[in-house]
Amino acid sequence: MTRSNISTHPQSLLPPLKMLAQSYIRDTVGTHNVDDVITTGKSEIQSEIKEKLTNRMMEEDIGLAVVNITIQDAFPPTTEVLNAFKNVENAKQGKETAINNANKDRNEKIPQAEAQCDQIIKDAEAERKPVSMRPRARCRDLNRCMRNIPNIL
Repeated sequence: MTRSNISTHPQSLLPPLKMLAQSYIRDTVGTHNVDDVITTGKSEIQSEIKEKLTNRMMEEDIGLAVVNITIQDAFPPTTEVLNAFKNVENAKQGKETAINNANKDRNEKIPQAEAQCDQIIKDAEAERKPVSMRPRARCRDLNRCMRNIPNIL
């Protein structure tokens, strides 16, 4: 179709343009996982579709420009896929919950264990001190020793 035909029959472009857009949408969406399409990857997908469509329209010298591509709502094709997607999302949330609980337990138990360890070390060091470090015990030990030594004088 030449530019002169476009200007006189712009409605004639709508069906082929719509088919081309749908083709690029299917092609691009098919290369991404469901999670990206439904949640986090929409802007990247929109950009890819816009770029592909713009390039093709320039190649064909159609004389139109793509202003914006917006994925408003994306739904999985079947109930089975939707259920699978929900199961994956629930599993991800369960994983995050388990990780958070494990981190909470670790943050509570490590300081307790370190305190117990310190106390055990202090107790062991207290029992390990030589008898000479304890004044009363030293005096008693010296008296016992002196009784067993004959008077030399």
